[in-house]
Amino acid sequence: HPPRHPSIPRGESEVLRVHFGEGEASDADEGPLVRAPEGVRGVVVVDGRQFRQGAGVMVTSFYEGRPVSTERLLPSSITLRVALAGPGVRPKPSFDGVVRDEGLDRALTAARRAFAEGVAVLCAWRRGDLAQGDPQRRWVRDGAEGIDPEDLARLARDAWDEAVRKAPPGERPRAFVADLYERHPALLDAQLRAIL
Repeated sequence: HPPRHPSIPRGESEVLRVHFGEGEASDADEGPLVRAPEGVRGVVVVDGRQFRQGAGVMVTSFYEGRPVSTERLLPSSITLRVALAGPGVRPKPSFDGVVRDEGLDRALTAARRAFAEGVAVLCAWRRGDLAQGDPQRRWVRDGAEGIDPEDLARLARDAWDEAVRKAPPGERPRAFVADLYERHPALLDAQLRAIL
């Protein structure tokens, strides 16, 4: 197989597809990239048929442009699919998984933040806050049309959980989330609706 960027096959029931990395997206359909540390690149996908199953975060790790493994690396109350690559993300010597270290943590943090950014945009889109020409609209997929308010609230809670509570030591997740809420107040509204 020729080397390629981390990818996940497209599905009809996708709710959200957010790419992260540096520079410009390789495909205009991707929308803007969520900024990530140097060399880290990937995609996060929420599938409308699968996210309620609570299977956790399924991560396909790429090494030298090729998929190495797909593993459930993070517990979660919803199902997310992530493909990623980055400095330090490498296979175990036996090639039966990926080495779990700082390199993987850095890439997973970028994926969590891309998920949170994407859900914030989804909440803004649902509330009508997202301008028609906003390039982030490309993250919202056809499956988002059928998502109900309870599922949106669940996604909003999980986005907060992934971005804040599960950040590795040394990260400043609260500053990231405060900025996210300031830019997308619909995210907080969706979370509050779930509580009330």
